[in-house]
Amino acid sequence: MNQFVQEAAQWGGLVLGGVGTLLSLAGLVSNRTTRRKAQRIESNELLDRAWDIFAGRSGSTWLFEQKNEAERIEEARRLIDKAFSLDKRYPKAHMYLGVYWQFMGEYQRALICHQKAIELDPTYASAYNNLGRTNGQLGDSKAELESYKLALKYDSDFAYARYNLGDALFRMGDFDNAILQLEWVTKRRYCPGKVFMKLGDAYLAAGYKEKANIQYRTAAQLGIAEAESRLEKLFAQIYSSSP
Repeated sequence: MNQFVQEAAQWGGLVLGGVGTLLSLAGLVSNRTTRRKAQRIESNELLDRAWDIFAGRSGSTWLFEQKNEAERIEEARRLIDKAFSLDKRYPKAHMYLGVYWQFMGEYQRALICHQKAIELDPTYASAYNNLGRTNGQLGDSKAELESYKLALKYDSDFAYARYNLGDALFRMGDFDNAILQLEWVTKRRYCPGKVFMKLGDAYLAAGYKEKANIQYRTAAQLGIAEAESRLEKLFAQIYSSSP
């Protein structure tokens, strides 16, 4: 009987020990997840500041005078490097590093960064969009189109990727399909003037002068100065062709 009790106690100890080990592992995973979330939050803050610089916004405050463009871009690089130091497997950090290399004209390096972001997250629509732009900068039209289509596959409401697809189709002379993509973007709640401008160009290239006229007028109202000269040329064309 005593031997049975001893053996039972030993087995019980093993079971309790196993439960304790599992609880310890669960706590370790939980702590690691919490730490990863905190790192991602801090990384996002750094990357958002870098994006403000890339997008021409303030990005940060300087005490004495505005920094020149080169200094601003290098400040963005420092912010991205700091985000990397927190989490080297964060897809967004790899993509932003790719955007930095695009700004520097190092398109092959940018390509590698965007591909790494996609390797870490195969559904990352923004990385596909930036990969498309980089492929376009490298002159690979086929890869550019495929990248934009993949961006839209994973985010069908991604207006910027759809605009880029329309712009690429326009440059390749596929005006009808370019119009379809650009028309979709202009129906969004907020649409920049440059989209109406590009749609006007696509309409004009496809021979729809009246539709082009409407788009150029909208672009002009939204502050696109170039639209005014387009309207003048279009008016001259219409006037010269009238009986």
